[in-house]
Amino acid sequence: MQNLFNLISQKRFLFLSFGGVLVCMFGFLALENELGLPILDVLPHYDLSAVEQSMVGYGEEGRKLYAWASLTLDVLFPICYSCFFGGLMVLFSGLSPFRWLALLPFGLGFIDVVENIQICTMLFQYPNITESQVSVASITTSLKHAMVIIVYSLVALQAIYAFIKWVKVHFKGS
Repeated sequence: MQNLFNLISQKRFLFLSFGGVLVCMFGFLALENELGLPILDVLPHYDLSAVEQSMVGYGEEGRKLYAWASLTLDVLFPICYSCFFGGLMVLFSGLSPFRWLALLPFGLGFIDVVENIQICTMLFQYPNITESQVSVASITTSLKHAMVIIVYSLVALQAIYAFIKWVKVHFKGS
């Protein structure tokens, strides 16, 4: 585990993973522009009616494009942001016991990939999707959004912790 922490907290790895996050975000913007509607991943929750409405709005080609993006772009994205936020958390926490919180972004990434599989399945199965299938996917999406808030909050708190520690060390004798 220590090797993983050392790798993801290296500055060049942080820059690379952040670059991957940015590239993916531009890819999602392009995808939504092409589809003409928001992707399900960004909605806080959804039901069968909303999914059916989106599926019709995407059209057959749009559903294929979205499914392809779910299997490529939206698999790369969790890898990049998990490494980036995990690396920041390791960097900010130093050798403190809080360093293990850097595993949470990888849990978030796993939930995101599970969500992508569910959405991709619905895209391929449309119009044969069920209310229970949509409900499970929506719960996964909502869980992902809650985990995002937790990870962002922990990164911010660890940054504040690191800054306070830095101030104490550099201005101790002043």
